[in-house]
Amino acid sequence: MAQRANVFNGGFDEFRESVADLAHCEFVMEWGIKEAKNSVNRSLAVLRKRRQSEDSFAGGNAITVTNVFRPNNKFPIRAPGGVRTVEGKRILELMDEMRARFHSYLLVATYERFEVLLKDYYAMLLYQLRGVVLPRKAKFHKEQPSMARKANTLPYFRVYAGVACRQKCDEAITAFAKKLPLQTMTYTWHHGMPFQSILKCLSFCRNAIVHEEGRWPTGKISLNKAEQEFVRSYMRISTLTNESTILPNHAEIDNVMEMLVSYAYGLYVLFSRQFNMVVANSYFK
Repeated sequence: MAQRANVFNGGFDEFRESVADLAHCEFVMEWGIKEAKNSVNRSLAVLRKRRQSEDSFAGGNAITVTNVFRPNNKFPIRAPGGVRTVEGKRILELMDEMRARFHSYLLVATYERFEVLLKDYYAMLLYQLRGVVLPRKAKFHKEQPSMARKANTLPYFRVYAGVACRQKCDEAITAFAKKLPLQTMTYTWHHGMPFQSILKCLSFCRNAIVHEEGRWPTGKISLNKAEQEFVRSYMRISTLTNESTILPNHAEIDNVMEMLVSYAYGLYVLFSRQFNMVVANSYFK
């Protein structure tokens, strides 16, 4: 049987290129931090040679609060809203903190782009399986009454996938597991956990970074012991808050990017095989 044109190409290509952009930002960030630290170390070495205090090498900044109740004033009225200074070797510590925080934001950005891909794949899957019973069909039609006229079209399934996976993509992953051999995908370089567990961990990290400033959330934890160890491996003591916080290092965020792109490709290949479609991006013969 001749293979069909692959409708899953676009989502994977867009995700891969988006992560490549994020990885390039990380590369430039690492490069900039390295050069800045070299510059600071050279300045500190000069001070030591002169037998001057390293703390005389310092910098500071302030945020401002603008008086929003004077909108017609020709010149904005501002007041200092937070002053910070840093001296000597503490500058190097703050550079490491800045790097780690940037990595945490990259984790969020990469994972959220992966969720967009999962929603796209879910919509495409439902379109291929037109007629399948949708878990949230009644609720979806109630919330989106105009979509009922478009039932079984790709735009209909795209909107449905967005609604069903608004907060998390569990419904999509469950549907994938019913049609695809997800257990055949392994990424053994990261705790040896299955695909679904990895996503749970990264989703947990994303929510903690966005809603808890990287702190371990209070209340019931939906992770098993191995998954909790995964998350804790990304946690370090913050220089700014002195609290244990999700602060991935350079190697870990590189690994997250590689892992999610690899899984995205794996899903693409599994969908292609399931529906007898041409694998246009064949990286491995």
